[in-house]
Amino acid sequence: MVDHPELFLLAPQQHRRSDNTTTEAREVEENGKWRGIPYNDPDLTHLFKASGSQIFWAYNWDSISNGAETFWEFVPMLWSDTSDHTSRWFDNVDKAVKAGTWHVLSFNEPDGCANGGSCMQDIGRAVYAYRQYIHPLYAKYDGNVRLSAPAVTNGAPPMGLDYLRRFLSACNDCRIDWVVIHWYGAADNSGDFKKHAQEAYEAGGKRPIWITEFGAYGSEDQIIGFLNDVLPWLDHPDQKYIYRYAYQWAAPGSLVNGVGDGLSAIGQLYAFH
Repeated sequence: MVDHPELFLLAPQQHRRSDNTTTEAREVEENGKWRGIPYNDPDLTHLFKASGSQIFWAYNWDSISNGAETFWEFVPMLWSDTSDHTSRWFDNVDKAVKAGTWHVLSFNEPDGCANGGSCMQDIGRAVYAYRQYIHPLYAKYDGNVRLSAPAVTNGAPPMGLDYLRRFLSACNDCRIDWVVIHWYGAADNSGDFKKHAQEAYEAGGKRPIWITEFGAYGSEDQIIGFLNDVLPWLDHPDQKYIYRYAYQWAAPGSLVNGVGDGLSAIGQLYAFH
């Protein structure tokens, strides 16, 4: 049972585009296709657009798509509170909303300072930045843009879900529509992935969840086995609280083959399973 059913009402009427793309996006998401891709190289995103593709949305840890194939929705992110990101944030969000976006992502791994973490470990700093750059968007767009909590790692306390709990407690007057988690682990440990998602749902006050990065370590066959286990689980109605997810990532060596001209076996499974 979802305690926040209103958060699943997507793509309000006011932001339907004339080509009906946003209307179609809402219908697809309501039917359970919530799969996305993270990317840095926009050219590689076009490899995922083919008949039967399950890819629904894309993001790139930035607030502008840079010409990528963004499927039904590009979701802008405010990676951190540094000026190189904040100085263009509101303009880029406005462009994205006009193009059909109805979600924004806040800070990337503020609980960590390595491997892409935005290093905002001071909760007061993160809350201040959220109130300044994320929270106002809900009113600015008349409730038609949904807002995320910062994306946290699956690291041990004080990182991970411990950071998420403390952020939500300190920002208890903020508009936060869903929480965001990352998970990395061994390909033979899909049980931990599922357990972590369930624990995040509880830590987030039973808000919906986006898993904007997850990745398994192992051989190609082991990773394929992992995805064959977790993709049906993610898509099952029992996991309706998992709002969207994105396997890491649209790049050679993962979802794209080594020469960058097609999908890898892992990418084929992820995009077309």
